[in-house]
Amino acid sequence: MLTWNDCIDLTDLTPEEVEAIAQHEHLTAMAALTKGAHLLHQAWGEPALRQMAWDNLRHAVGQHGQRTRQLEAVFFDTCAHHPGGSDRRRLPRIL
Repeated sequence: MLTWNDCIDLTDLTPEEVEAIAQHEHLTAMAALTKGAHLLHQAWGEPALRQMAWDNLRHAVGQHGQRTRQLEAVFFDTCAHHPGGSDRRRLPRIL
């Protein structure tokens, strides 16, 4: 039987990144883990992951939340851990 840590180890995600995905997408932890693993196999997955962490941080700042510092750390760690990818919002459109 696989443990939660085994499942995390099978991905290139940290537990904090899985939590960020779950919070942003309103998913259970296992669904967030699955979505995150899938995202990292897409060219635009790393930018999407960074954006989720950024959105969570902005929401916490806007709500004057107590978790702001923690989410700030998650954002910067995510940026360092997943620096690559192509942001699909910045790709040229073909008509």
